[in-house]
Amino acid sequence: SSLNRLYKASRALFDSDEEFKTRARRRVVDLQAGDPETLAMWQRFVDESKVYFYSVFNKLDMEIHDADVVGESGY
Repeated sequence: SSLNRLYKASRALFDSDEEFKTRARRRVVDLQAGDPETLAMWQRFVDESKVYFYSVFNKLDMEIHDADVVGESGY
């Protein structure tokens, strides 16, 4: 998936570029602090992820609803 490719490229950049690593860590802090711009970006990733997850669940003949999907901190 495109998100998987993005994750791999971002991970490689995180490991090799100190400026990128600093910016990425700052975004985590911003996300946890409720920064509107960062939350909006995060929500786009969540929405794109759900499209992919639902396609997999559908192939597995599983009925999943938005209420069934929570962040990993919800487990």
